[in-house]
Amino acid sequence: MATSNNSRSKDNYKNRDVRRSLVANSLFPSTTESNVQNINRINSADDNYETVVFIWFDSHENINMNLVGPLRMINDNVQTFTHSLTCFDSLKSSQQKIFLISSSTNNELIATVHSFMPVEAIFILNQNGDNIKGDFPKLFGIFTQQ
Repeated sequence: MATSNNSRSKDNYKNRDVRRSLVANSLFPSTTESNVQNINRINSADDNYETVVFIWFDSHENINMNLVGPLRMINDNVQTFTHSLTCFDSLKSSQQKIFLISSSTNNELIATVHSFMPVEAIFILNQNGDNIKGDFPKLFGIFTQQ
């Protein structure tokens, strides 16, 4: 029986890595191997994926459904926000792990979001490839949309 549990545990780790790779590959086709390795380094104590929420934040009030659709194929629990205060309230109060996807490269916004405990990973989609200044271990990269 211990062998069965060990086998299941290995499968859970494999599935977790596959899910994280799916996020990067489906949303960010230009993802490099280095970025995929960064995605795989997220340590989660709980392998229950139902507790992972994808949050898409875009302050331009034009949620890109071309990106939300692929997210929902990976995880049904996708929330979208256009107002930062509403998004922050949700991030702070969540009891679930959060993968945040945003189009903003605003350093203050990234620093604020980075400080929230439920946020496990931050992905930035930015057509200009703007840089973010600072040390943000939860930031997995700035990706240009294609």
